[in-house]
Amino acid sequence: MMSDSKLTIEQRKEKAKAELEVLQKKLEASVKELKDKIEYRAHPKKLVSKHPFLILGAALLGGFILAGSRKKRKNKFSDDNVEAPVNISYGPTMKDMLMLQIKRIIAEKGFNYAMDVVENVVKKKMKEKEQETE
Repeated sequence: MMSDSKLTIEQRKEKAKAELEVLQKKLEASVKELKDKIEYRAHPKKLVSKHPFLILGAALLGGFILAGSRKKRKNKFSDDNVEAPVNISYGPTMKDMLMLQIKRIIAEKGFNYAMDVVENVVKKKMKEKEQETE
């Protein structure tokens, strides 16, 4: 009777082990599939090649928003007879100049990247037309 219960326990262990292996393989496959989907969707070159004009429009819109018109600062003390404090700055601050440079660089990089994408699309279309004519 002792050997039957021991055999049953061994069979249960083997069955549980087999089930765990199956579950582990399913989980590994699921994780790999999810990883592949995330890599595909997060890869900028694939996204741009799939939707080049949408990305170009978004880049242009973002550039216009970031580089938006800067309002000239008004001296709030100019109309009053109140003396202006000594530490008022009338020119652009270091932060303003830095932000302008960053915006300019981002806009330039975005424009160059967009032009590369458009150029590649045009070259691809031209090659297709050349192959059709041959």
